[in-house]
Formats: sequence, C-alpha cells, structure tokens
Amino acid sequence: MSKQVKITATHKNVAAIVTESTAVLRKSEEALKRAEQKVETQSASFVQQLVDAGARSADFKAGTASSTVVYECYKDAVLAGQSAADQKTFAKTKGEPKRAVIQKVGARMGAICKALARREALKAGTAVDKRTKAGKLAKTKTAAGKDSQTGNVSTDTEIESGTTTEVKTSVLPPQIRDPRLVKMLNTVAQYDLSGQARFVEIMAVAIEAYNKEPAPTIESSLGLKK
Repeated sequence: MSKQVKITATHKNVAAIVTESTAVLRKSEEALKRAEQKVETQSASFVQQLVDAGARSADFKAGTASSTVVYECYKDAVLAGQSAADQKTFAKTKGEPKRAVIQKVGARMGAICKALARREALKAGTAVDKRTKAGKLAKTKTAAGKDSQTGNVSTDTEIESGTTTEVKTSVLPPQIRDPRLVKMLNTVAQYDLSGQARFVEIMAVAIEAYNKEPAPTIESSLGLKK
C-alpha cells in the first residue's frame, strides 16, 4: 500500500460499475422493504377492521354461517368488490365465464374465513404464530445417482446422476448465488401455505419495482451509449 499508484481510466471504470451496481441493489432492497411494510399494513388493517366491526369467521362459510341470509349478504359484498366486467359477466352470462367469477368470489370468501379463524384461534390461545419462531434451514438434498465408474476414481472427479451426459463446454444455467437470497428462500420454505402466499405478494411488488429500474450495463455505468 505504500507504493504510489496513479488512478487510471481502468480504476475509474471499475469504480463507476461498483457505484451503479451498489445503487441498484440499494434501491431494490428499499423497494422490497416498502412492499413488505405495505402488505403487512394493508393485511393487518383489513382483518382488524373486520374484527372491530364484529365479523365472525363462521359466517363466511356456507356450512357454518349463522344463517343463509348472512352468508349470501357477505358473498354479495365480495361480488360487489370485483371488477365491473366480472359483475356484468356474473349477471348476464352463463357457462365457464360466470363459473370463473363464482370461483373468484368463493376464493375470497375462503380467504377471509381463514384470516378471521386464525385471529380467533390466536386470541383463544388454541394456535400460535409460527412466524415468530426462527425457521430452520432446509437440508440440502444430495444427488441420488449411482457411481457408474469402476476402478480408481480421482478425488476431484464429480459423479453425476441421471442418464444424460453433461456437456462440459455448455453454458451454466442461471443460479442463485447471493447467500442472503439463499437463506431467505430456505426460510420461506418453512412457512405454511398462507405464509408463502404472503411472501409471493411481497416479492411480486418488489420485482415490479425493481424491473422499472434500467438494467445496469458497463456502457451505462461509464455514461456511454451502446
């Protein structure tokens, strides 16, 4: 470090790439954080509004509703929240298009029922919030293929599984290399179905925000045109 070295154009080019890539990463992390906070706030606010208004999970399921009238009232409310096109389809068409709208309404009714049931179970102490527990990292599965080589096998030779021979000169497929992302996905794998669904919603918003940013290139880092 004591040797005096002048900053060359190469050094400046590398520094420019580092700056831009760091800025893009920071923006994507901030977008992810904002998206997560938004989903958490909206979800908690919606369920809390229902609870404060006196909603019961049983009334959102036909078999357990206090009355058919109450169940139909809530189902009509869900339908009223669908798009104008869906409402028109439900009212004036038959067959598959109308059935698709009915499925949307049924899915929403089921989701509300589950959300309220979970809140009721947590309040009664019959359920615990698993998301507060640290998720264990999933064990890495090893290849199940058998060694087809006999005799002396060098220690630096990797035995492949499957029947297709890998071309050594082929280009490797895209991979997840960031250890933080690997840890995140392993943690998400421990969530239940509803937890994974919430994570997908968060990531969808984050990816959409990230894709709006221009992809970093060497040319853009140096302020050059392609």
